[in-house]
Amino acid sequence: MGERTEEERKAEVRKIIMKLSELKIGIEYEAIKELYGLMSTYTKEGKRIRVNIPFPEFGRDIVGCLETDQRKEVKIMMTKSSK
Repeated sequence: MGERTEEERKAEVRKIIMKLSELKIGIEYEAIKELYGLMSTYTKEGKRIRVNIPFPEFGRDIVGCLETDQRKEVKIMMTKSSK
């Protein structure tokens, strides 16, 4: 066990993209564009990225972590906005 490979990171990102598609949430929202940018950096550079993006159109924040450690879960979720 160790760091996720680029292929493993891509697979994790695909899961997130599939869920967004299922929810019919696309890149027409700035928050989703920002999330896609972070996922691209995560896939290419292999750096652990904490996510905290306001998503005012839904009254939510997109939060979670794009983990590189194979023992930790990659988790992105929407939580009720604190604002």
